[in-house]
Amino acid sequence: MEKVIKVKMYKDKSIKIFLNDQEKCTIDIESRSIDAEKLYEILDFSPGDKFNVLSENESDFDNQVLEFFKGLFIDIANKANAIELA
Repeated sequence: MEKVIKVKMYKDKSIKIFLNDQEKCTIDIESRSIDAEKLYEILDFSPGDKFNVLSENESDFDNQVLEFFKGLFIDIANKANAIELA
């Protein structure tokens, strides 16, 4: 199944993660962290899933932070996309 992950930075510098336009997680400016369990929940992975990762920055704030999280999801998506159905 095709899945789209969007990492979006808001004007208040919070970052929201969406899977197929459904909000899955908010990363507040205070914490700027996410754990492995939350990543797993966000992806809702099943064998055969193929992920695309997009990003959006409403105000061009903290672009480095947004790019870090986007890169994290790209790395995970590339590994998940490489898993073949048995």
